[in-house]
Amino acid sequence: MNLREALAAKKLEYEQFVIARHIEPETFRLTHEILELERAIAKEEGAAYLDEIDIPVERDSFQDCPFVIADCFNCFLILKTKSKQLALVVFRRIGAYRVLALGDDDADEHPLAGKGLRPYGIFEVMNSGWSQEVNSIRDKREPYPAATRRITANHHYFFYFKARTFEVLAESFEVLGTFSSQEDAYAHVLANLGAVQ
Repeated sequence: MNLREALAAKKLEYEQFVIARHIEPETFRLTHEILELERAIAKEEGAAYLDEIDIPVERDSFQDCPFVIADCFNCFLILKTKSKQLALVVFRRIGAYRVLALGDDDADEHPLAGKGLRPYGIFEVMNSGWSQEVNSIRDKREPYPAATRRITANHHYFFYFKARTFEVLAESFEVLGTFSSQEDAYAHVLANLGAVQ
């Protein structure tokens, strides 16, 4: 059985299981297996696919929209956590970022649907067409090629929120900390704006 046949069989098993009886641990297992097969097919074809990544905070999966603040080098994302705090994530040496009005109801319509995408996930996009597009534009820029190569945004990170998606091309990211108020989180952002690391 090839990967496409295995995926079709797993989706059929999932649909039959959900119709017959809805038991969450089993549906989570089947969903995970479907996502893994989708990723394997996309990877085998050399297409873009999403690898799920972890961050060291438990975010509130149902946060509607991201809070984003950016400068020329860094992009800051403020996430609500399950403990009702705010986690501050910084993406270093960004190449581009975008917030799209695509919610959890739009998951099947997204260009990365069927390639490991699931609502409320956090991913790194592998074989990213967007990353290739931005980097090819930067590589053609003259007369300052050295300046444009200082920032090597070689990772495409993707955060799925309830009503939006957030994507960023960056060299790296880290969680700077958690804060009990927006004012504290914003103060930390302002203290770090323009910092190149």
